[in-house]
Amino acid sequence: MADHAFAGASCFIDDDYEGAVSFFTKAIDSDSSNALYYDKRASAFLALKRYKDALNDENKAIEINADVPHFHLRKGLALFSLEEYASSQNALREAQSKNNTAKQKLSTKAAKQIETWLRKCSAELEEEQGAEVPKVAEKEAVQTEKPKPINVPSASLPVNGSVPSGVIPSNKKIRHEYYQSFSHVTFSVLAKGCSLDDVKVDIGPTYCMVTVNRDGKEEYSKTFELYGDVIPDSSSYKVTRSKIEIKLKKSADGVQWPDLEKKSCGRAESRFCICKQEKLGRD
Repeated sequence: MADHAFAGASCFIDDDYEGAVSFFTKAIDSDSSNALYYDKRASAFLALKRYKDALNDENKAIEINADVPHFHLRKGLALFSLEEYASSQNALREAQSKNNTAKQKLSTKAAKQIETWLRKCSAELEEEQGAEVPKVAEKEAVQTEKPKPINVPSASLPVNGSVPSGVIPSNKKIRHEYYQSFSHVTFSVLAKGCSLDDVKVDIGPTYCMVTVNRDGKEEYSKTFELYGDVIPDSSSYKVTRSKIEIKLKKSADGVQWPDLEKKSCGRAESRFCICKQEKLGRD
């Protein structure tokens, strides 16, 4: 059984997630009372985007041993990926609680990741509760629910995917944040109170340009020179009351970006970068 678990861990390190699932399944068949085997298989399921399977395995791991913080953390990630944000929030809070009393605590980095995902849950829940806001804001939220198609004017199309020139960020400081999965990079420009008409987003293979104009005045303009290539036609964005959220489709699934941009000049504005599966899958 230990050999199966070791082989599964080796497969996971080599990004062979199907192989990892197979070997951890054999380990579970040999010893179904080992919570760690379920947890490790859940990590592989997360990498394969089999979120329900990952959730089932983490629930089983918690049933065997409910005192391990990272079981609850991975459960929270699976629930978030299933868009069950309230349940995800509860699981993450439970991870924090267990970590406070655990003999073997989470790493400082993993503990910070809990805080990050709790913020993400709060943001998603805030959007879901849009029906409770005043009617004017409610109408705007409904209008911006569906991603707006990407429209790149022919006059501004870059040559060979290069970044358009002549874009100068405004002096107004508007922060941004991002996170990534194995197939997408999602980043948000934290500009509040924008409508669809205020925002223009142009996405190219190597860049994303975001502009905010209100009352005839440019409040924000920035071109992000993306760390990796993306597929514009498979990318989208939406505008909510609190942010502009851009979802970029990676041209190569499974490639993790160490930063949103090639250059580090924008890093001071960016609050966090979390990979949903890879980093937490190797604890």
